[in-house]
Amino acid sequence: MIVRRTSRRTMIRIAAAAALATHGLTARGGTTHAQESPMATPNALGSAIPPELTAYANDWPAPQGNLAAHLAASASPLSAATIDRLEAAWRFPLTASSGYGAATGEMVALRVSDGSLRWNTAVPAFLAAGATVANDVVFSGGLDGIVRGFATATGDKIWSYQTGAGLNAPLAIAGDMLLVPAGGPLISRLETAPALWNEPLAFRLPGEMGLPATPRAEAPPLP
Repeated sequence: MIVRRTSRRTMIRIAAAAALATHGLTARGGTTHAQESPMATPNALGSAIPPELTAYANDWPAPQGNLAAHLAASASPLSAATIDRLEAAWRFPLTASSGYGAATGEMVALRVSDGSLRWNTAVPAFLAAGATVANDVVFSGGLDGIVRGFATATGDKIWSYQTGAGLNAPLAIAGDMLLVPAGGPLISRLETAPALWNEPLAFRLPGEMGLPATPRAEAPPLP
């Protein structure tokens, strides 16, 4: 393996480029490019950092968990000696395998306490990207390329953005950013919610669409 030292001048250039991307700016032609917000985004949702990131920081750090998440918690009574005593607390019929998805176009919320239906919202798309929760908003992406945000309390759709590419991978939260693997060039931020970079998508929490660091002519208009 070859290790090369990075000069101080190179590091300054990298830091400057990162700052431009963070603020969604482009130096092309000396202008700043912006996209309109598709819908009013949840601006009164509290602090920029989703409380879930603090409360559950070590519970489930990545899609499918990680090696640590596949084991019993050290403070849990669950062990090899007690595993056969586990009983189901509740059941909810999925009418399909454990890989169940809402192909009919529905976002469904169940109560953790008893598994009963809390709300059910019809969506005109296959929500193949699963669900990600931040600031009391459930975000999900569909094969129609639209990222949608639903109020956790009611299931009402309160935000959406057309990425221009089908979404079938889980969305992720990093700090105050919602990261969307759109499969096409674009990234936005969620506090002002628009596109920041020109590859995946990042949205700042909470907010409207961000600013594209590199404008692309083929980007679809916001709904």
